[in-house]
Amino acid sequence: MLLFQIEEADLQLVNQLEHISFIGDETFEVITFICGGLYRLAKGDAAMREKINAKLQGAAFLDFILRYISFQTDFEPNLEWLLYFDLSKAHEIVLRSKLATIALLKWDEEALLKQLQPLAAMPPEAYTSFAVNPLLLLSYLYQRYKGGSINPQTMRELNALSYHLPLAKRLAIPFHVDILLYLYIKASGNTTVAPSYHELIVERSQRILPKTQLETDMEILISAFYLWENEDRDAALARVKHLSVNTHNNATYQLMYLVFQLQMGNFTTNQQIQEMSHRAITLCEARGLKLIEAYCRILILEQVPKEERLNHINNLKFQFAAYGYTAGFGALSKRYG
Repeated sequence: MLLFQIEEADLQLVNQLEHISFIGDETFEVITFICGGLYRLAKGDAAMREKINAKLQGAAFLDFILRYISFQTDFEPNLEWLLYFDLSKAHEIVLRSKLATIALLKWDEEALLKQLQPLAAMPPEAYTSFAVNPLLLLSYLYQRYKGGSINPQTMRELNALSYHLPLAKRLAIPFHVDILLYLYIKASGNTTVAPSYHELIVERSQRILPKTQLETDMEILISAFYLWENEDRDAALARVKHLSVNTHNNATYQLMYLVFQLQMGNFTTNQQIQEMSHRAITLCEARGLKLIEAYCRILILEQVPKEERLNHINNLKFQFAAYGYTAGFGALSKRYG
């Protein structure tokens, strides 16, 4: 049915995708089918491209795919196929910043810069519908991880976030911005933005209904991260109390759950540390998420047995030399050479 409709540039059924409950775990495959189909139908057919362009303007499907909870690397082709069309500025910003976020987590500089350039070329007013400008976060993180100087204007705007966020409750905050802002907090140490951003997450969860159980549990996890940075540890732990790593067969969810547990560091045995860290690192390696992999190794470095520590130290040294990011290595470099 989807194929017959999109061949006629009819997106009625496509726009209802988030409400079709029986798709379940196959949602990603259906998204891939739709995005690939639209691209292949429009490529080389100017008339079809114009038809699809007209229907994609403000399409509910775009809003759904842009908030779809995934920074899995195999999600990239779907986003790139959609960039073939003439999208609204807001949709293009979300698409490109999501691609840039994936590139950042993989520490793929070429892919990251490929998206940062058109994002930087957008007029400033194009970002006014966002609670947090994703370009600011991406620019800061890139400069920070490269060990270079941070643009002063970028610093001023980010330092003002704690004052601006309480006024931005109805503005857009896509899932990947949750990740970017959290990385900013970890890289900068600026935890003052955590409580006000947590309020935005709560407001968003009440505004976007209905949600799947995965979306609900992911929001619980995200809010726990921000509560943790706000030093509300008991509330953070209470949020994730009923979750487990196996609650969903979703690599993004599983990795975030594991990172939260590794950050918490509340392990009773070395075996627990080894099992969770091995699973987190395996997930990162399978998807090429080099930056998150390095962070996981740093989190457990002081907790693993000495004979295992050397393996993590050597891996971090390799990552430092091969990929050139520097954030987080200062104290470790002095201690471990």
